[in-house]
Amino acid sequence: MRRLSLPVICFSLALAASSCHHADPANATDPNQLSQNLVTIKASASTPPNGKLPKMIFPDSSFDFGKIISGQKVSHAFHFKNTGEGDLIISGASGSCGCTKPYYPKDVKHPGDTGTINVTFDSSNKAGKVVKTITVSSNSVPPYKVLTITADIQPSNN
Repeated sequence: MRRLSLPVICFSLALAASSCHHADPANATDPNQLSQNLVTIKASASTPPNGKLPKMIFPDSSFDFGKIISGQKVSHAFHFKNTGEGDLIISGASGSCGCTKPYYPKDVKHPGDTGTINVTFDSSNKAGKVVKTITVSSNSVPPYKVLTITADIQPSNN
């Protein structure tokens, strides 16, 4: 056992020593600049260079379709406004299941601009009360917003 552990310890020390390197202060990079260089998706950047942040506000973040018939497809438009000081970029929107399809604007929303997240819900093979969510991701503060739709699905007469 002792014979085995000495080579393992020596190898570990050699590996640790070879992986260490000293940073050259003359070649040091500004940490803020480095983090901005690593961000490749504009909408995921935490702070824009000018420091002005967008803010996406939804007057209503939930909608109830009420009673609908199983198999029916229904839609709703969630309206929002960029009340922040920076340009808003929506990077994605996803439903909590395949039956919920969100559609979001791909263009930049400047401060004061409005927009719409359209959601289509397919009630096929569903019954009773359902609650589905849509998660919208953007460069706003906060970066995620959850929208909710509900419905009371009645059986079809067919």
